[in-house]
Amino acid sequence: MEQNTLPTFSSHFQMQCFSSLLEYLKTSEDKEQHKEICQHIATLEKTPKAILVPNSRIAFAACFLASGAAGSHILVHHHLSAIGELWLEELAQLGVAIDRADFHDPNAIEAAFHPKTRAMWLEIPSQPFLDIVDTTVCAQLAKQAGVMFAVDESLGTPLLFKEPHPADIIICSGNYLTGLGDAIGYIAGYDAFLEHIQPIITKLSPDHNENQLLLLQQAWESLSLRLTKQSQTALAIAEFFRKNNKITQIFYPGLSTHPDHAQATRCLQSYGSIMTWNLDTDWQGCLRFLEYFKIIKISPIWGQRNTTIEHLSSMNYLMVHPNQKAKLGIGPGTIQLSIGMEKAEDIIQDLDQALRRI
Repeated sequence: MEQNTLPTFSSHFQMQCFSSLLEYLKTSEDKEQHKEICQHIATLEKTPKAILVPNSRIAFAACFLASGAAGSHILVHHHLSAIGELWLEELAQLGVAIDRADFHDPNAIEAAFHPKTRAMWLEIPSQPFLDIVDTTVCAQLAKQAGVMFAVDESLGTPLLFKEPHPADIIICSGNYLTGLGDAIGYIAGYDAFLEHIQPIITKLSPDHNENQLLLLQQAWESLSLRLTKQSQTALAIAEFFRKNNKITQIFYPGLSTHPDHAQATRCLQSYGSIMTWNLDTDWQGCLRFLEYFKIIKISPIWGQRNTTIEHLSSMNYLMVHPNQKAKLGIGPGTIQLSIGMEKAEDIIQDLDQALRRI
């Protein structure tokens, strides 16, 4: 009998990703509970199939490595999450050519296509400034060019959007799905792409943790209520920030000042619960500011049921090269807030007392 072999890894980062996959994916497609969840996700996303993944790191690992091979080309939106930035570095080391374009601009996308382009990659809303791009236009351009279009909707989940994305592949991490941080998530899409990921799962004889599956099932029941409540609170906080002279910029799609407010209003059911803002202070001032909170927790993990805050440059984007952080627009005063289930007035009061101390 032929022995199953595992892939080799060019870095410790890749090895960590697939080590997590080994530890977590321990159920087979025959498990009824697993099947029901995957069918529910596929129906929600209007895709033929969905597979479960333990967290966003594994989702990125699977999709990026499957979409990019040595000598191929990937096109990504010019704003990207920290984990996406790290995976681009990994792919570049593997010989994959990478270009960035502003996906708001169809001409920029078309100009960036290459004969060896295999995939377009977009986060929506995108980190760090919550861009809301028209995925219908992107999907049309990808189809015309014959490339795969992948969308990561982790910052919103499918329930944030009025219509499913017309993408070949859709990723959603479990942050908002469960409300417990970076937990079980999924990749939904078409067999032509998922077949590159499924053999890895099959070889590992996967057996999902039944407690995690039950948690995901139960979390679906409250997801809509949680997103609605968190979005309402976020809008109130964004309005509070807009009136504070210590905040130099606020990025939240629900504000008319956000560049993509009109597009967000067209495609979103609510504006989400993540916001990014620039504080009028230096790096040390930001770190001191984070120490003043009484309710809000310091954490790089967004999507939890409690409100969390992070200094992007020194937390999620710590491992991203300083030059790339500067290109993304992340400065020493860039802060991100993930709204939880607390009362809006309690969060605002906590923010207000912290801002008064700097």
